Amino acid sequence: MHLGFPLTVLFTIVVNSANGQACESQDCIVNEWSDWSDCSSTCGDSGTKARQRLILQQASCGGTCQLNTTQRAECNRKCCPQDCVYGQWTAWKFLYFSFNCSEGGERYVFHRGRTIERESACGGMSCSGDLKEIKCGQLKCYRECVLGMWSFWGSCQGPCEQKGVRKRTKIIKQEPSCGADPCPPLEEEEECIAGCCPVDCQLGQWSVWSECNITCGTSNRTRTRFVQPAECDGTPCSEDPVSEDREECERYENVDCVVEPWSAWGDCSLTNGVCGEGVRNRSRGVVVEAECQGSPCPELEEVGVCLGPCCRQDCQLSEWQPWTYCSTSCGTGIRYMID
Repeated sequence: MHLGFPLTVLFTIVVNSANGQACESQDCIVNEWSDWSDCSSTCGDSGTKARQRLILQQASCGGTCQLNTTQRAECNRKCCPQDCVYGQWTAWKFLYFSFNCSEGGERYVFHRGRTIERESACGGMSCSGDLKEIKCGQLKCYRECVLGMWSFWGSCQGPCEQKGVRKRTKIIKQEPSCGADPCPPLEEEEECIAGCCPVDCQLGQWSVWSECNITCGTSNRTRTRFVQPAECDGTPCSEDPVSEDREECERYENVDCVVEPWSAWGDCSLTNGVCGEGVRNRSRGVVVEAECQGSPCPELEEVGVCLGPCCRQDCQLSEWQPWTYCSTSCGTGIRYMID
């Protein structure tokens, strides 16, 4: 039987244990290897490539399939080209003065250098560049413009509380010469908001003096006025811009004490708690305290006698007094004994 592609087939004769009939042992069938894949690296010691094949038919009747379906191989195991690597150029440094650079006079001559940080290898770009360079500079009389630092910004010029302009300047410390570039502008300006508008000082009229805040003795009284302090360079005040004035004052006003009417009498508190005499209270509050030399307040509490129910009392006799003298010295008289 022809399948249209090369096959690897192994045949053996075995006996089917299930029904006792003989069957032909057949190993698995695979196709040919595919083409090799691209190498994983173009150089170095780690490049690999791979190829694969497929199992077209599994093994049967005791056949085997001990075949690899993937195959790997080394590739491009060779030295990788390395280009020459230079270090950074050093800064240009003055070397000497020379008349050989060009016409026009003596000029500065500068030089700089660099080092090789890595040599070329395996066919890489070689280190063929210069490691030192020399160049001619400006004329010996050449001087660049040298400026000082910017000054502080000036005040904002423009209508108050609106957009204006402020400026700052530089001074020339060294004038340019022998073909050097001219100095840049020495003045710079930017937009700004002009300061607040001037407000002149305004002083109102003094109010009348307040009453002396005491009725008997020495105290203080005050008066006030409106004050608008000068702002933003406005006209200053002609006097101390205080809004309150204070002075000493005296006041002597006699005030008599005024009391409330007496309250109603309280309950009678009997001496023995049952009957007879007792006491009761009443009080009054102060409406106006006495001040200065006014009449002082009278008593604010009063105690009065009160009577409760009549107490029951039996008659009681004292002991007999001695007999009085007889009313006659002879005959029949009378004498008394009183209790």
